[in-house]
Amino acid sequence: MGWQFTLAKSFEKLTLAIILLSVAMVVSYYNWLWTGLVLLLIGTYFIVLLIPILLTLSREFFKWILCCWFYQSLSSIVCFAYSYKNYGLMSQKGYFIPDFTTAIYFSITTFTTLGYGDFAPTINMRIVTSLEVLMGMVSTAFLFALIWFWCQENIIPEELTWLDGERRFDGTLHSSRVRIKDFYGVEKNLKKWKILKDDDQFYLDSKTGEWIQITKDTIVPENSLQMGVKYDDD
Repeated sequence: MGWQFTLAKSFEKLTLAIILLSVAMVVSYYNWLWTGLVLLLIGTYFIVLLIPILLTLSREFFKWILCCWFYQSLSSIVCFAYSYKNYGLMSQKGYFIPDFTTAIYFSITTFTTLGYGDFAPTINMRIVTSLEVLMGMVSTAFLFALIWFWCQENIIPEELTWLDGERRFDGTLHSSRVRIKDFYGVEKNLKKWKILKDDDQFYLDSKTGEWIQITKDTIVPENSLQMGVKYDDD
C-alpha cells in the first residue's frame, strides 16, 4: 500500500468526519437529539482513528489535526447546547426555556466539567449531560496529549540548547525518527530496511532534513548534528 493511497483514504475519512460533525449540529438544531449525538460520536471516532495515521505520514499534519479537534469540540458544545435550548433547563426559579447564549454557557460549563451550579438539567436530560461530561473529558485529554506531543517533537537535544550546550540552536535544526511500525501498528523488522555496519556515521542536512552517510570523501558541515547507528545481533 503506497503512501499516496493511504493519504487519499485518510483525507477521504477526514472529510467524512467533518461532514458528520456539521450534520450533527444541523439535526440537533431541529431537535433530533439522539441522531445528532450518534453522528457526533462517529465523527469523533474517525478523527481519533486518523491521528496516528496522518502523523505517521507527516508531522506537518499536526496543525490540521489540531484544527479538526477544535472543530470537534465546538461541534460537541453546539450540539448539546441545542438540546438544552429545546428541552429546557432548571434554575433557582424553576423550569425555563433558555436562550441560545444561556444554552451555550451551560454546555461549555458542562463540557469542561466546571458546573457552577447556577443551572441544572431537567430530569429527562440528565443522561445527556453525563454524556457531554464524558465527551468533554475525552476531548480535553486528547487536546493535552496533542500539545504534549508537539512539545516533545520540538525539544532539541540537551547539547544543542541555547544556554546548556556548547552549540546554539539557530532555528533550522530538525531531526527525523525511524518509524518502527506501519500505518496499522504492525511491527517492522528494521534489519530488512537497510544493512548498516556498526561504524556507520551520519550527519543531518539542515536544508533537506535528511540524514547523509559520512564517508572518507564527505565534507561534514561545521556544527552539524551527527549520529552513529548500531543494531544488536538479537
